[in-house]
Amino acid sequence: MFTRFVYGQLTGTTAGAATCHPWLVKNNPTTRQHVVSQALLNRFASPDGLISAYDVRWGDTKQKTSKAIGFQENFVKHEPDAAEAIWREVEDRIGPAFTEIDQQPAQLSALTEGAVKDLVALHFARSLATAAGHEQALADTERRVRSDTPTLARLARLKYQGLHLEHAPSILAEIADGIMADVRSEESAGIIFRDDVLRYFGATRTSFTSYSLMVRPVVTGAELLLGDCPAISVSREMASSSIRSPLFDANLIAMPLGPNHVAFVYPDGIEEPVIPVGPEQALHLNGIQVDQASRQVYSRPGSGLDMMARARRAPLRKPDRM
Repeated sequence: MFTRFVYGQLTGTTAGAATCHPWLVKNNPTTRQHVVSQALLNRFASPDGLISAYDVRWGDTKQKTSKAIGFQENFVKHEPDAAEAIWREVEDRIGPAFTEIDQQPAQLSALTEGAVKDLVALHFARSLATAAGHEQALADTERRVRSDTPTLARLARLKYQGLHLEHAPSILAEIADGIMADVRSEESAGIIFRDDVLRYFGATRTSFTSYSLMVRPVVTGAELLLGDCPAISVSREMASSSIRSPLFDANLIAMPLGPNHVAFVYPDGIEEPVIPVGPEQALHLNGIQVDQASRQVYSRPGSGLDMMARARRAPLRKPDRM
């Protein structure tokens, strides 16, 4: 409890645990967890169910089914099936929404708009980018703990009455180790990340209730691809298209809903974006998808967009095989 309090004070957060109902937990919990919904990936599939998956790190392109791509082993390690149940409620509503989008994207029902907003919120929160940000936040927290000499000294004097710290500087390191021990234990078990990602999803979903939504078709002759961090954020001040802006800084969240449609979610009060999605705009959106991808981008087989991705982002040299 003390460590949780200190950690929360240092990071400006509290670690409220997500509720897990026992009937949601299976004896064999899910380990292969999709961070890109299969329903969304299947929008990019060929008639035989294959999707072109380009690895931005090594430059390989392979055609696979949606089951074989877009996942992360043990993305949520702690009580994964409880998290899956929360996400499934969103994903189960998107099939009818996709049907309506294909038929009349300019006149969506309130149910479809809600389903699309929730799907974008889910992919913004349940993301490899979120996981990377979480790891960085923990590393930053540990640095702040270890560099906060006045706080460590006060805690040391409480623990060791009459201590002269100038004669025992290692005591400060001991205190810092004690503060971080519980954090490391809970992080190793996946508890902190589970709490963070579910809280982030809930906060994003709530914010989107007051945001506007546009779903735009792509003109004939242009086509979209999908990155493995598909809900990309765009802000006027973004220094690099490869760095996702935080939600509160973003002027626009964009996510392809297939090769031929894209969803734009943006805060009320911001001028409505006028975005006819032609070849130039599709190229721009595809470029940001590639830049913000963590490992892979997905496209319709035969579209040639894997080659566009390779041209946009040169792959690393593949490591030598043993």
